[in-house]
Amino acid sequence: MMNVSTPEAACADMLKLVADPTRLYILRLLSAGPKVVKEINAGLAIGQNLLSHHLKTLKESGFLLSERRGKSIAYRLAPGIYDKRRDALELGCCKLTFAR
Repeated sequence: MMNVSTPEAACADMLKLVADPTRLYILRLLSAGPKVVKEINAGLAIGQNLLSHHLKTLKESGFLLSERRGKSIAYRLAPGIYDKRRDALELGCCKLTFAR
């Protein structure tokens, strides 16, 4: 059985987070820049509570930062998460490159 504190286990946890299609969509969308919740949900059309769950999960995992903009909350990728030159997410253990 694998020790949960190994680098491999940490990497697997990061990969599990981005394996969800909704979370991967959010990360891809935010690679273009910050968006408010309404803009994020425009392409998803899911319930607000489900979107909030995914945003909270990504934020708690260190992928996202948020800031209040009036009555809205805007989300953006945390520094170091996205490599614009390579169009890739930096997961620490590996890079996830988006196909164009």
